[in-house]
Amino acid sequence: MGKKPLDVVLSIFWINKCIQLGTFVLWYLYVIGFVSPFAAGFSWSSRTRLQWVLLTQGLLAGQGLNIAIYRAIGKSGVYYGYRLGEEVPWVTGFPFSVMSHPQYSGVCLSVIGMNAFVATSTHLAAGWFNLTAVQILLYVYMGLVEDYM
Repeated sequence: MGKKPLDVVLSIFWINKCIQLGTFVLWYLYVIGFVSPFAAGFSWSSRTRLQWVLLTQGLLAGQGLNIAIYRAIGKSGVYYGYRLGEEVPWVTGFPFSVMSHPQYSGVCLSVIGMNAFVATSTHLAAGWFNLTAVQILLYVYMGLVEDYM
C-alpha cells in the first residue's frame, strides 16, 4: 500500500473510488437485467441536447476544479496529509476563492453531468437520480466534517 502514511491513505481512497464507481455500474446494469445498455434503450442519438450540455459542462467544470485543487495544494493537501504530518500550503486563491470545497463541488458536477447523460427512462423509473442524490449528499457531509470537525 505504500511506505508513508499518505500513500496508505491514497490507496484506501482508490479502493473507495472503485467501490463507489462499481456501485453505480452494477446498479445501472442491474436495472436493465445485465444486458448491454444499447440493447436496453440507450443510444447516442437519443441523448437530448440538455443531456449533452449537462455532460459537457459537468465534466469540464467538475474536472477543471479537480485539476485546480491538485495544482493548488497537491496530493498531500487533497488526501488529508496535514493530518498525517505532511506540509500542505494554505491557499486562499483559486479555486478556494470561488468556493470553500472545490474538489467536492467538482466531483458533484461531474457526477450530475455523467448520470444525467447515461440515464434512460428505465433508470429514471427505478430511481437513478436518488442514487445520484445520495452520493452528492455524502460529499456535502464530508465538506461539513472538514469544516466543523
